[in-house]
Amino acid sequence: MEEIILTLTRFYGLDWLTMVFGLSGAYMLTTRNKLGFVFNIVACICALAVAVLSGQVGFIVYNLVFMAVMLRGFLNWNRTPALVSS
Repeated sequence: MEEIILTLTRFYGLDWLTMVFGLSGAYMLTTRNKLGFVFNIVACICALAVAVLSGQVGFIVYNLVFMAVMLRGFLNWNRTPALVSS
């Protein structure tokens, strides 16, 4: 039982927060809720901390890029897309 608890709390619950905020954020975006971007950014911050704690450089870079994409989506939410002329 102690090993199970250790496995579940190895990263201080940040991995579980990543899952909860990431899935919630993705769901919100599918329902066109702008708050989904914020939830995904919080998920990335949690995942970034897990990546730093576990020394996963590629995952650190991924989370930084994904946070930038989510921030861009949040800031551009109300913009109308440019029309493409043929």
